Amino acid sequence: MKVERLEKLTVEQFESLGHDGYISDQKFALTTTQEIYSVSFSLSLTDLDEAYVKDYATIPEDIEEYNDIILAGNSFGAYDNGQLIGIAICEEQQWNNSLHLCNLLISEKHRQKGIGALLMARIIRHAEDKNCRIIDLETQNTNVPAIRFYLKLGFTITGLRTNIYDNGIDEEAIFMTLRV
Repeated sequence: MKVERLEKLTVEQFESLGHDGYISDQKFALTTTQEIYSVSFSLSLTDLDEAYVKDYATIPEDIEEYNDIILAGNSFGAYDNGQLIGIAICEEQQWNNSLHLCNLLISEKHRQKGIGALLMARIIRHAEDKNCRIIDLETQNTNVPAIRFYLKLGFTITGLRTNIYDNGIDEEAIFMTLRV
């Protein structure tokens, strides 16, 4: 298996990765306390009554947008015997000297085998080579497996955006960063 710069992504390659989403039986529930001169947020890990399945419903137009990002040379793929088994789509943001992770997706057949960690190690090296200040990303409070993964890699939760999603389960945006 090898990790190398991603040159282009086809719809077929993307679809071969399987489910573009996640399943979680927990979420980080958000509590907001607001007073006249202060606001505080708290995230608490809670069990869900039933597993939550998120499907990003990526369409061919999304792949075209990914390819526009890939052209800049900041995205990577994991390959096994020449077959794409994982992607990390990243976009450099010069305005704040960061590398934004747009999507990390590992083939369903290859998950939990360290491929995501290998892709992230390559992204971190790339960000260091470019002298980026941070790597940042957005996930959801319902994506507990991803949050745990990124925390294990040294990312910290650095922001929240409430009310961005409208799906009836209090899904909130969680922003995470890694100082490079």
